[in-house]
Amino acid sequence: MRELLEQQQRGRMSFEFLSEELADAVREQQPIVSAELEAKGDLQSPGFRRVAEDGVDIYEARFAQGSLQCGIGFDQDGRVHTLWMLPA
Repeated sequence: MRELLEQQQRGRMSFEFLSEELADAVREQQPIVSAELEAKGDLQSPGFRRVAEDGVDIYEARFAQGSLQCGIGFDQDGRVHTLWMLPA
């Protein structure tokens, strides 16, 4: 999760580990997400919280200027198929 958040914050995402559908969505939303993450400042700690009923891993990412609740889910091939961020 740390690497993914830092890539998004820099605006330089590695898409090869994302499903095709998710990669398309991330490309479209990347400028907005990158700006929002940049405004939060340095990532201090992405802490694992739990696994949701749908199998998505839930994290709380703490930044210098706030926190986000983040979810990441993988398909059977090990590629990320679910990725979301919400204010914590």
